[in-house]
Amino acid sequence: MMASPNTCYSTSDADQSLPPDPKAEGDQLIPEGSPGIERTLVDTIKAAGKTPQDLPFDGRSDYDGFTRVGIPAGNFDTGADNIKTEEQVKLWGGTAGQACDPNYHTAKDTIANVNHDALALSGGVIGYVVGLYAQDQGGRNGVPARGDRTRHPLSAKE
Repeated sequence: MMASPNTCYSTSDADQSLPPDPKAEGDQLIPEGSPGIERTLVDTIKAAGKTPQDLPFDGRSDYDGFTRVGIPAGNFDTGADNIKTEEQVKLWGGTAGQACDPNYHTAKDTIANVNHDALALSGGVIGYVVGLYAQDQGGRNGVPARGDRTRHPLSAKE
């Protein structure tokens, strides 16, 4: 998902700037600090030459287990099963009306179908942001220091 063939550039909407999804079941838990991670990802992607768009922060990714217990999270990907729009083609190129990653969760999801330009950009962005947060234990990058975070208990069904 970091080098999709019909690349889209998206971050999960931790700052909740998207309108609420009327079809969503309940509110997604977004731990404090997550909007700071989103801002850092967006700024870094823009510095790399692309303008990302928001995806719902809906727990549909690997971050869900972390956010459920109050650990701040962010998400950046170049596509999945979302269909690329004409507006997105103007931003990033590619083909409208097709999935950003037509190989997502298929047997064609192999190294042969990697977009090397997207991989170079994504690798740099991810490496930079992970390194930034890994070095900052004091909460200066928008994520509260460990002892200051609000912890969320899991419900009985979880």
